[in-house]
Amino acid sequence: MKNLLIYSIVITGIFTILGCNKQQAKKQPVQAAQIQVQPDIKVLAVAQYVQKEGSRYITHQHFQIFSAPQAIMLSADEPYGRVVWSIENGVFNATKSEKAIDKDVFNLMTSEEVAQGLMNLYLASLGKIQIAETAETLDFDGKIYTLVAQNGQNVKFYKNKSTKYVDLVTVGQNKEGIYLFSGYNYLKLNQKEGQEAVYPSKVDIFLYRASYDKKMLGTMNCLAE
Repeated sequence: MKNLLIYSIVITGIFTILGCNKQQAKKQPVQAAQIQVQPDIKVLAVAQYVQKEGSRYITHQHFQIFSAPQAIMLSADEPYGRVVWSIENGVFNATKSEKAIDKDVFNLMTSEEVAQGLMNLYLASLGKIQIAETAETLDFDGKIYTLVAQNGQNVKFYKNKSTKYVDLVTVGQNKEGIYLFSGYNYLKLNQKEGQEAVYPSKVDIFLYRASYDKKMLGTMNCLAE
């Protein structure tokens, strides 16, 4: 009887440990990709996202842009912990906290659409996107933009007729509209090979339906590290 009791205790302990390990495994977040090449640019950003009542949620973010492979890796230290999210070769990965001060803002901030928009806006500014002018145009903020490229992730690139920069990118398409990323206040980025490139030091993010129907979602002040 004594041996049977000891055996029962041991078995119960094993199953308890296995059960705990299983629960811990379920709670483990998906890890963002670790990209094994040097980034084309590293950026420190102060981001402001518009909350429902009109106030702004301010956060500091770091992101790195890569052209080969095309990728972006972003991170932010939020009140409930560090979050990391990335895109590499069209694949989105993220670690997300189950808690957030404003879930709608947090889900927008760490969304695939925002990551796609930032990545492609910066790749365009660095001259890493092949462009060719088309007849399609977009009216934004009183300016006419010409479509010069698009990719399989439903991302479109538009060239500003005034500045000649590809400084506007749209992502997605649904009944709510499209995500629109407008870059401006471009700064020079000195590259190792001596060639000059530029990047947007300010980025505005909108939900866009038409030139007269757009909603500000957020804005970012960016500085190359």
